[in-house]
Amino acid sequence: MERLLLVIKQVIEPFTKNILITTHYLMVLVVVIRKLRHRGKKRHTKGYVENRGKISISHTIQERPKDANNRTRIGDWEADTVAGKTGKSCLVTLTDRYYRFLKIQKVAVKKSKLVIEAMVKMLEPLTKHTVTPDRGKECPYHQKLCDQLKI
Repeated sequence: MERLLLVIKQVIEPFTKNILITTHYLMVLVVVIRKLRHRGKKRHTKGYVENRGKISISHTIQERPKDANNRTRIGDWEADTVAGKTGKSCLVTLTDRYYRFLKIQKVAVKKSKLVIEAMVKMLEPLTKHTVTPDRGKECPYHQKLCDQLKI
């Protein structure tokens, strides 16, 4: 019996050393991976398509009327935002393409609903034919803006 235990011990002993070493390396590897930025994962797979932040624009720049492109009439506006601190207030700017007349209004938070409301408020009393926003996330409801202004 003692001889059998001795044989089993001789057979198992090299494996236990390797198992201990392997588990030690695995524990170190887990600790290191937890400290990494992406925690050992790849950023994206090969077929990954980014869907966040994509907006549909009802009118592209190529569809803009020739009068607006040539700056031959009053009432063709370009819209943009100037961001403040991240997630905080921003300035909504509207520029007439013909006169370069600039309207600016401060918005408390850079949210699309508030930006559209500010644009409607600024453009209501003025002549307007077209409004061309940039492709930012703050203006995904361009069609709603056009409907409110009856453009």
